This record gives sequence, structure tokens and C-alpha cells, in this order.
Amino acid sequence: MVRTLVFLGLFISFPAFALDYKLPDTPFNFEQIKADNLLIEQYKESQKITFKQKDNKLIYEWVLWNVADVYTTNRAISGGYAKEVNPFLPDYPSLERLIAQKLVVNYVLYQMDFFESPRLVRTSNVIGWLAVTNNNWIIINNE
Repeated sequence: MVRTLVFLGLFISFPAFALDYKLPDTPFNFEQIKADNLLIEQYKESQKITFKQKDNKLIYEWVLWNVADVYTTNRAISGGYAKEVNPFLPDYPSLERLIAQKLVVNYVLYQMDFFESPRLVRTSNVIGWLAVTNNNWIIINNE
């Protein structure tokens, strides 16, 4: 009880003797603050990734089947039911290797403006879903 009262007494009196409530002697430079804020906003805007396509449904579908492909491929390989047929990967890649390969390929495709062509993305999505379906078929037949 005494310990609690001492703590409360110190807590209540702390701001009175420990903090200085005076503003700095130098005035704020509001023009500099506004200029800095503008620079920060410009930087944040420059870091945004934007697609020319207004409808991103194809991009969302692309991401979805890529995630499903990594999951089903890893599950089939981990279960010993299949091996990777991608020539850029070993027969039995690790999950980290599968993810790294997807990231690199997607980055290269993004740099090549691949995602700005709805026709290419739509066709690739169909092929991607076929690969996921094949992986699922292999898993279902072997479990």
C-alpha cells in the first residue's frame, strides 16, 4: 500500500519538476515545414506501383494462380508425387526456391510491361490455371 502511494505521488508530481513546457527560442520555420512536407509527398507518390490498366481483375487472378501454383507444386514435390518440369528449376526445388523464382519472373515481366497487355495476361492466366489443375490432379490421385 505504501509502495503504491509513493508511486502515485511520484507519478503525479513528475511532470511538475521534470518537464520544461517552454517553446524553443527559435521560431518555427513554417515555410520549411511546408517544403519538407511537399518533398515527402512527392517521394511517396514516386514509390507507388501503378498499372495502366484500370481493371486489375486480371492482375488479381495472376497473383492468385501464382500462389496456388507454388502451394500445389510444393505439396506435390514434398509428397514425392511429382517433380518440377520447369527447366530453370531443379527437379525437386525447395519452397524458398519456388518463391524466389516466381518473384524474379514476375519482376522481369513487370519491367517488360507484360501486365499492360490484357490479352497476354488473360492467356497466361488460362495456362497458369491449367498448371494448377494438373498439380491438383497429381495430388488427388496420389493421396
